[in-house]
Amino acid sequence: MRFSTSPLHGFYQIVDPSLLKAHLLQSIWYLHAQPPLYNLLIGVGLKVFGAHFSTAAWVAQIGLGLAIGITLYVVLVALGIARWWAAGAVTLFVVSPAVILFEYWLFYEYLVAALLLFALAAFLAFERAQTARRSLALFALLACVCLVRASFQIIFLLLVLAFMLALYPRAGRAILVGAAVPLLLVLGVYVKNWAIVGSPSTSSWTGMNLMQVVQTGFRDHEEQRLAARGIVSPITALPVFGALNSYKGIVRTPRHTGIPVLDDQRDPTAPQWNLNNLEYVAVSNRYLHDFFQVLFHDPMPYFRGVWDGIKRAVMPSSVYAWVADNRAKIGTWARWYDGIVLWQV
Repeated sequence: MRFSTSPLHGFYQIVDPSLLKAHLLQSIWYLHAQPPLYNLLIGVGLKVFGAHFSTAAWVAQIGLGLAIGITLYVVLVALGIARWWAAGAVTLFVVSPAVILFEYWLFYEYLVAALLLFALAAFLAFERAQTARRSLALFALLACVCLVRASFQIIFLLLVLAFMLALYPRAGRAILVGAAVPLLLVLGVYVKNWAIVGSPSTSSWTGMNLMQVVQTGFRDHEEQRLAARGIVSPITALPVFGALNSYKGIVRTPRHTGIPVLDDQRDPTAPQWNLNNLEYVAVSNRYLHDFFQVLFHDPMPYFRGVWDGIKRAVMPSSVYAWVADNRAKIGTWARWYDGIVLWQV
């Protein structure tokens, strides 16, 4: 097994490492494509550890794994599972191919898994004693999830808040006091992105993310027929998250700001485009408009795309292209585990 930091120089979600080293706070402030917390952690790590960043990140991932195992055990015991059964379940989990592979891969999935588990432990602690401090711990962890991964938006926090207020009506004041600062922090990112790029979200990629689902579901040149009917624009036929030069003439070139993370077209350290470039905001907005057009006039491509996603979701997490190199080294174990434990054939 080899610890992989490949996302640093190949993933759209991570800002160019040279910018994180040279312009960390500026790059984080003007980051609109992704929630800021994971890039902030990466940037701080690059500044502090320099050439030893990979080793430090590996140690951090192993630490997360240890914390996940201990917290999972504590949660199971708190839920009334016998200690030996809890220990067996945790052991079975931590030796799973998915846990092993994602621990050896530097990306936010492992951190999100840990944060969600810590939040569950915090919820169980709040259940035992409804105090503002324990409410703060829970909502701070959930806010961190929202500030790491764009799949979790503020509606996630609001749903948990509504659930807790309904579940513990007598602890309403403690719940609201604890939730106030984390909610305001996430809302602050929304307001900041709205002011800078006009996108009230932790990610300006909403349109591209939704259109990616639709494009997965297109069959037999459906997008061309929709374009011929004037329902969608020519951009729908272009792959999402494409090269900037592929959108020339479709969206207007944005103004030059003098801020590298907004102006740079390419990541100089990798053969990829800077998807935090301002032009991608207009691209995503155009995709969002076409997404709703498809959803209104012919929703079947969207439903097919969702179905494709569901089929992927029931596959083992270890069957993932970006961890394929390490999976090949534990292939026999992965096949046995997936077949016996996950009932995957």
